[in-house]
Amino acid sequence: MDSRERRRDVRARIALPVSIVRRGGEEPVEMLDASYRGLFLRIASPPPLRELVKLRVTLPGKRDLEMHAVVVRVVGERHGEMGVGLRFFALNGNERAEWESFIHDAVAKAASARAA
Repeated sequence: MDSRERRRDVRARIALPVSIVRRGGEEPVEMLDASYRGLFLRIASPPPLRELVKLRVTLPGKRDLEMHAVVVRVVGERHGEMGVGLRFFALNGNERAEWESFIHDAVAKAASARAA
C-alpha cells in the first residue's frame, strides 16, 4: 500500500446510480468508487466541507437506499470537474446491512479480478 494512503477501508471502483437529494429535487451524480464507510462522487457543484447531504443509491436488483453522508474532501480535477469524498453518517439497520453486503461482494470481485 502506498505510504500516502490514509483510508481505513479498501475501496472498489463502482458505478451505481446516485442522486443527491435536495429540497428542490434530486441531482444525479456519478459514483467513482466506494467503501464500507463512504464513497467518492464526481459532481459539478460540490457541497462545502462538513456539509451533511442526503443520498439515494440504487443497488443492483434491490431497492433504493437513502443514506446521509458528510463531505470530508472536495477535490478539483482536470477540465474543471469536481469531486467529493463522503463519509456515511448514522448508517444503521437494513440500509447498513444491504450496503455492507454489496460492498463485501464488490471488494471480493475486485480482488479476484486483480489476482487473475
